[in-house]
Amino acid sequence: MEQKDFLFPTASNNVYMNNYENNFNLSFLKIERGLSEENASLKEENASLKEENTKLKIINAELERLATLDGLTGLSNYSEIIKQAENFIAESKTFAVVVIDVNNFKKVNDTLGHVEGDRLLTEIASVLKKCFRENDVVGYGLNNTPDKSDNDVVEFSNSNDIPNKTVLGRQGGDEFCILVLLDPRPDKENTKNYQEENGTEIDPTKLTDVMNNIYERLNSNFLISLESLNESLEKEHELKHELKKYPEDVSLAIGYSIYNQGDTVDEMFERADDLMYKDKHKRKS
Repeated sequence: MEQKDFLFPTASNNVYMNNYENNFNLSFLKIERGLSEENASLKEENASLKEENTKLKIINAELERLATLDGLTGLSNYSEIIKQAENFIAESKTFAVVVIDVNNFKKVNDTLGHVEGDRLLTEIASVLKKCFRENDVVGYGLNNTPDKSDNDVVEFSNSNDIPNKTVLGRQGGDEFCILVLLDPRPDKENTKNYQEENGTEIDPTKLTDVMNNIYERLNSNFLISLESLNESLEKEHELKHELKKYPEDVSLAIGYSIYNQGDTVDEMFERADDLMYKDKHKRKS
């Protein structure tokens, strides 16, 4: 067996190894630093993507909400009204459909123009909101905070005459709608007694009282708002020496129907429309 000479470390070998080790360490540090910087960059990009994702979710949620609203008034639109009514029926809730039509609205557009017609519609939307407390209304929409400073507005005063949930909507044109989720007997003891005596916890006479209360409040608040609109109109045209005024026969025709077991949404709206047209005919005659 051939014997090989053993290589003892020399000064030049040590220098080479030290340089090799130093170069290796430097390369490792560069790689580590590069990975660290890349990781920081990825974290920053990830944070930016999360922020953008959050913004998109907010925008999508807002678009979905706006899709349920009427563009002019900020009330629920027709599709949302029908959806909410179907939900109430599916949950077997006792509720009422209130339909509202503006009598002689065409006269407003013909004599004052469509701008004033739109102003009247937005004022009617404000009237609907003033007739209900803020936490009783679903889907107010944009810039629709009720004016709590208006002392002329009659508020529902207690749980006996205020619905516990409502949906305010505009069906289109000069037609509006309210879905009122009714709770006419909040007193549990009275409800129990009435149920034992009559086999149901809903007193129809109480429901009619609630609906009449809503009817009176809508009309009284509408007259107040119409007077205010006329005052504004007079001031706007005072310098032009023009006499502009909303037609005196502009008013609200109102009808309603209360949910009966087995009713469809269409049937409820048909009954409410029938009463509304009777009210319209009565006012014209």
